[in-house]
Amino acid sequence: MRRFDDALESFSAAAAIRPAAATSQLHRAFALLALGRLREGFDAYEWRRRGPKPFVSLPDFTKPELGVGEDPRGKRVLLYGEQGLGDMIQFARLVRPLAAKGAKVVLAVQPALTSLFASLGPDIAIAPPEAPLPPSTSPAR
Repeated sequence: MRRFDDALESFSAAAAIRPAAATSQLHRAFALLALGRLREGFDAYEWRRRGPKPFVSLPDFTKPELGVGEDPRGKRVLLYGEQGLGDMIQFARLVRPLAAKGAKVVLAVQPALTSLFASLGPDIAIAPPEAPLPPSTSPAR
């Protein structure tokens, strides 16, 4: 019905009642994104990884994430797909700009995408998602 303002109001009310309820917070994020409130929406979208049954499951990374706006120069950064092959293809366009800023990029991809992403260049390390992480690798959001 595209009543995103109403949805936002409802999910915000639910989140106010139970602030730790990841489902309400995540749906609130979807409403914010649909309304074009991108900064708030993507901040709230971090709830996808919280709660007893997260929307996405990621490995338990031991290194801190590269923060938004943090200088990646000289850092080894792991880019890890948290959803499907299409998302990996969609966001692969961000790999070269990250490397151009001085990051040493490790791209964890499904085997079906290995040959495609090898075309990103020899300075981009390609690894299967289940491979052990290279030392000093921080995941990026």
